[in-house]
Amino acid sequence: MLRATPLIWGGAPPPQSDGGGGGASLVLLADLLYFRGSSLFEPDTLEPLAETVRLALAARCSFALCCFRVRDRRREAHFRALCEARGLAVSEPLSEARLATMLPPGSATDVEATGPLRLWRIRGQAGPGTGTDDNSPRVEE
Repeated sequence: MLRATPLIWGGAPPPQSDGGGGGASLVLLADLLYFRGSSLFEPDTLEPLAETVRLALAARCSFALCCFRVRDRRREAHFRALCEARGLAVSEPLSEARLATMLPPGSATDVEATGPLRLWRIRGQAGPGTGTDDNSPRVEE
């Protein structure tokens, strides 16, 4: 069954109504690492986002796909470091060149399309029951 649920950054995902426990099988993050918050006086959004991803990946064999266009390398590296500090494994299953071939020419309408695309796979700590053992879903080239 496919069910989409919005996640509040900094909070735990809602419990599953089917009794399947907490966490999700797949978390999608699309082009949101650049968002810093509504004003300069609010805390940065990366820490609550990383925490929500950690909490959402509590289910066995769960993983997140984070796709973004490179805009701020330091900020993106900081988010990756925040995830890794929380015990999450971050990898790039597809190269920049492979991602570029997956978009038809002229299909990118992003006004900031100067940076390359990135796709990260984010998983919980390695080991049985954490979503990163040999039974984990894979993203293949």
